[in-house]
Amino acid sequence: MSPPRCLPASTTVRSAFLRHTLDGAEVRATLLDAAVRLALLRRRGHQAGGAVTLTFPGSDSRRDPP
Repeated sequence: MSPPRCLPASTTVRSAFLRHTLDGAEVRATLLDAAVRLALLRRRGHQAGGAVTLTFPGSDSRRDPP
């Protein structure tokens, strides 16, 4: 296996819920899927990572359920 190359500025993996959810199992499964996809992208590019940042968009009252 070749050594890791220089780190890119960032690698992004996005996931979205089809609806608002408080279901912990669904949230954990989605986060795990995103982490696995991110790791695969990095491995394919022979790249290492220094940190992972999760970003959650703020609540948009236009999208909140009534």
